[in-house]
Amino acid sequence: MLFREPECYSAAQVLAQFPSDRLFPERAALLGRAGRPREALAIYVHVLGDLEAARSYCSSSGSWQHLVELLVRPPDHAQLASLGLTPSQVRPPDLDSAVSILKTHGQAVELAPVLASLPPATPLHRLAAFLTASLEARVSARHSTALLRALHHSEHLLLQEERVAVEGARVDLTEATVCRACGRRFQTLTAFYRRPDGSLVHYACGQP
Repeated sequence: MLFREPECYSAAQVLAQFPSDRLFPERAALLGRAGRPREALAIYVHVLGDLEAARSYCSSSGSWQHLVELLVRPPDHAQLASLGLTPSQVRPPDLDSAVSILKTHGQAVELAPVLASLPPATPLHRLAAFLTASLEARVSARHSTALLRALHHSEHLLLQEERVAVEGARVDLTEATVCRACGRRFQTLTAFYRRPDGSLVHYACGQP
């Protein structure tokens, strides 16, 4: 069970007074509440060795990117020092678990950072399904964006053509021209407007 910080406390304030050598589940929960998901996941994965707790945390926070990166490339010495961890506490790279997460949550993970985190000797065929799905999603998104832009541009041109046609329409106003609404003639300086069907109406006659 994950520790839940009471709403009346600030996670950052509690962490400043919190021990770094024990109460690791509670510390991980506080780190998560303080907006430090990578550090929280580092504790779940490398201190507690509890991948299920890490998955549960990601389900509520959406931090799958950090989890995958921590599984394929453990924290370096500088990161270990900031977390108060020792090299002996670091879990070896776990590509199997990373691939399992990518199969179910790959849509929430960016391709480039994952590839950059992989050890040099990683066999990329293990990630074939994720790489294919990720590239297909990006191609589809790019195609959708291009199509949407084309539709917007086409709509803009159509509206411009309609505007030009309306503004360029000729209005013949003679002494015999009468208002389609009231039947009276138009006097000098009388305000009027032209309906889409071409008929003319006193401006006042068209008001509710």
